[in-house]
Amino acid sequence: MRKFVCFLSSTLILVVPVSLSAEEFAAARLLPESVVIYAEAPFAGDSLGDLLDHPQRQKIEALPKYQEWLEGEERRQLMMGVRFIEAQLGMPWRRAIEKLGEGGVYFALDGASRSIAILVKSDDAAFLKKSHDTLLDLVRADGAEKRKSDPLKSIDYRGVQAFRADNIRFAISGKWLILASSDALGKSIIDHILDDSERSLAQNDRFRTAHASRGAAPLAWAYADLATIRSAGIAKPLLGGKASDPGAELIFGGVLNTLHNAPFATVELTSEGSSIDLALTLPHDPSWTHG
Repeated sequence: MRKFVCFLSSTLILVVPVSLSAEEFAAARLLPESVVIYAEAPFAGDSLGDLLDHPQRQKIEALPKYQEWLEGEERRQLMMGVRFIEAQLGMPWRRAIEKLGEGGVYFALDGASRSIAILVKSDDAAFLKKSHDTLLDLVRADGAEKRKSDPLKSIDYRGVQAFRADNIRFAISGKWLILASSDALGKSIIDHILDDSERSLAQNDRFRTAHASRGAAPLAWAYADLATIRSAGIAKPLLGGKASDPGAELIFGGVLNTLHNAPFATVELTSEGSSIDLALTLPHDPSWTHG
């Protein structure tokens, strides 16, 4: 089976299979096998610097809409929050994000619990705790501003202290800061951290095949389990059946019919020189479009 790659850039991206270490699978080992969408910025600390210092930044900042946002109330409110965080952490926000994201930032959408999770890995336990405590302070400050009682509910699960505010649960376990939108997903992640007793996303053959095509150092990489999403009847116009418009199918060179059959899709964001490149990759069988 061949790969179908759609390049959304002016620069060719060469996707080379790589040998994956246990460290590269670290986040996937903590997530249930039922995750259908997964995204990672494995070098988030460095990636932030690459994006903020990118040559294209000046062009973006010169856009009228960006200039309008700079003068708006939304930015003023955002900067108030940023200054609070900087005061709490004792360093500029950029350095704080780079430091916190040194181990990577990961996102997952779980099909079984229909909830999402964000995982942040840090090798600096003291800074991780300080960041977690700052998050708690922010939530409490927001509750006080809205004249509510303490919005945080403390929960103990297997010796891990977690907190809940509205629909978000967050906790620290090991090197990980965990944010989850459901109890089921949060508990599953903690279970995997503590004893790794259940099958994880990292053991899913479809995911492993997809992850093997990831480049060596992407800014970000994402995976979608199209087979599972398709079987659930989601996004039928995009993922089900054959393309209804032959003209569109001809223009897009088989992408639509490939989407209707491919077991998964990946998206990879890379940067080289002055270009930022985005590549969509799909497994492809000629029979899907000519059979």
